[in-house]
Amino acid sequence: MAYLVLAYWGNENELFTTVSVLTDNGWLVDAQQYSFCLWDMQVMWFERNSYIAHMYGEQPADIVAYRNDTYQA
Repeated sequence: MAYLVLAYWGNENELFTTVSVLTDNGWLVDAQQYSFCLWDMQVMWFERNSYIAHMYGEQPADIVAYRNDTYQA
């Protein structure tokens, strides 16, 4: 099953997340049925740490460095 986890930062410090699953009829978003799994939490932890390091560090926020920071499995 193909799925897509879309997350974006809002309200300065909240990571909003939606999960979509690819069906025969296209992408389906159903918060009551789909969520990201245990293994995705490692990616979420990386995202959290990257956001803090680049957007809340002692230096001015560096959106370019944040966007270039990638998770290496």
